[in-house]
Amino acid sequence: MARKIATATLIALLALIIRCAVTLTWFNQRERIFAPDSYGYERLAINLIEHGAFSQSAIPPLVPDTHRTPLYPLFILAVYRAVGEYPTAVVISQDIIDTISTILIYAIASSASTHAAGVLASIAYAIAPLPIFQCQRMLSETLFVFLTLAAVLAGLKALARFRTGAIAACGLLLGLATLTRPIGIGIWLIWLVALAVAARRLAFSTWLQAMGKFALSFLLPIAPWLIRNFIAFKMLFLCTGHHLAFAYYNAAAVLSRAKGISLEQAQVQLFNQSINDFKGMRPFKAERANDIWQPAVQDPRNVAALVRHARDVIKRYPIEAISVHTEGFAQYMFMTLPIRDVLAKFAGSEEHSKPIRERMMKLLRDGKVGAAISTAWNERLHQLPLVAKLLWLYSLLFALLVEGVALSSVKVCIRRGNTVRTVCLLCMSMALYLLLSPGPQLEPRFRAIAEPWLIILASIGISNIAEGKRKGAMQQSAISR
Repeated sequence: MARKIATATLIALLALIIRCAVTLTWFNQRERIFAPDSYGYERLAINLIEHGAFSQSAIPPLVPDTHRTPLYPLFILAVYRAVGEYPTAVVISQDIIDTISTILIYAIASSASTHAAGVLASIAYAIAPLPIFQCQRMLSETLFVFLTLAAVLAGLKALARFRTGAIAACGLLLGLATLTRPIGIGIWLIWLVALAVAARRLAFSTWLQAMGKFALSFLLPIAPWLIRNFIAFKMLFLCTGHHLAFAYYNAAAVLSRAKGISLEQAQVQLFNQSINDFKGMRPFKAERANDIWQPAVQDPRNVAALVRHARDVIKRYPIEAISVHTEGFAQYMFMTLPIRDVLAKFAGSEEHSKPIRERMMKLLRDGKVGAAISTAWNERLHQLPLVAKLLWLYSLLFALLVEGVALSSVKVCIRRGNTVRTVCLLCMSMALYLLLSPGPQLEPRFRAIAEPWLIILASIGISNIAEGKRKGAMQQSAISR
């Protein structure tokens, strides 16, 4: 046991050194830490500190925010109250949290398979480029990953013994994860099914009690937020940010494909088609993409109207919807570091900010793979310094290796005992859900939250293959004697 603790501690120390070194060397300035969503998260935290209001408004009146859930802004608030309004302090806190995630990954993989699988999984996560990069941004992914990993560790104990404490801890942590990112509600549903199936042989009253405890512990942190929203807006909802993302990215991408227009034109068209159904504050007709982010969409009734029109688009063009989401899923499988986003800030070059995604996707759909690769090279990679090229290549190779091993070892994993099989099925379910649900938004941050489950799956697979070969060699040696 002491050896295992020492091993996990050393790997965690490696992870912390790497993350802090990246922070202090590269991400040591506010403009490098902030992504577009970061400004809203920080504004929410500052308004909570200064005015006690959950609002993204920069000036009074402070309109109650509907777009975000509260846990990540509260995390920023806690850091700012402790050390002052220093974004770098938030990033260093995230470095520490992600280091703890490395230990959780070790515990999950080793409890499901072998000590070697735990070591391999934790080392792989410690040097994985996307989680390291994601720690450096004021975004919610690092906290979300930590909470889901902690929930899975508690859930594995619940699956093994069905103790009340483990079931409640799993539900509570998944509730907190959902308050960090609403996509966490899907992870909760996956675990609800897993626990329901695992407990099927219990007496019905015991089974019902266990499921009730799981559901209630999940609702415990969420209920106050739901009540707040109902009092403020007379509607029961978590937040509208994921609804807006569905309309402005998923449905708009389908409309863009079906009508042969740009994504921005599709977003404007979808918004303008919906405004006749808006309530309360009347919006002005949008002429460009920035016009769709109007105060009117703070009203959840208006977001609901927008979503209804978005669903109509999906129903009207089902083939395009399947095509768009399939392409999105495939691209998330090969997602690398966001070189454009990084270099636009580090190099200070506007050339790196010019979008090429639509042109590349058109070339790929037309079968012009060589032209697409040439476009990516000439407009993104050719101008980069050697270090950036090597970093991008390392990120790509890491993603391909992890996924290749994970997919090729699935069969081996599922053949093993109940614990290994259960963990592998859960990892596959969560990774698929997290990679499919963003659709065509195509941001590495959405790939980053699936990375732990792919790494765990690959590490368990490698361990099982190695163990199988070792046993085979021993049997062959015994026969030859």
